[in-house]
Amino acid sequence: MEKGVVWYRSKYGATKRYAHWLAEAAGFTCGDVKKYKRGEEQPYQTVVFCGGIYAGGLPGVSHWQKMNLQGKRTAVLCVGASPYDEALFAEIKQRVRRGALEQAACFYARGAWDESAMSLVDRTLCRALIRSLQGKDPKEFAPWEAALVGAAGKRCDWTDRAALEPLLAWLRAGEVGT
Repeated sequence: MEKGVVWYRSKYGATKRYAHWLAEAAGFTCGDVKKYKRGEEQPYQTVVFCGGIYAGGLPGVSHWQKMNLQGKRTAVLCVGASPYDEALFAEIKQRVRRGALEQAACFYARGAWDESAMSLVDRTLCRALIRSLQGKDPKEFAPWEAALVGAAGKRCDWTDRAALEPLLAWLRAGEVGT
């Protein structure tokens, strides 16, 4: 694989773990995008962004979209607490693929859930969402709703190095986008 960099934005640690695993497996440099300095992407042929999904959004995307990625292979690894859902992931990809990331390949990996580690705001919002689902028939839950209710009050870690295989295969294949 060619020279590359993995930048991540991690709130609770699962995304950071994936970013470091990916960088190690690919032989890439790895860093927190909060420490990014303008132009740092220039020496790299491949740029991979890793970010956690929060409320259907991916913090850091607007920052990444401002980078000069012309002529570079780009990919985004979205990390979420829910199991993979094709329809939901299609919506997330649509939000991600704007500006400089229009041609980015997008991948998904399941992260972790730990209410005790969440900020007060995140914990309050998640608990309110869980309460709103309590009157709904579980048979009608979307996959993310079932995962949310199932994880409530528990500490769950679904991170798995094997989840990086599709992204690593993309890196090895030298494809421009998916």
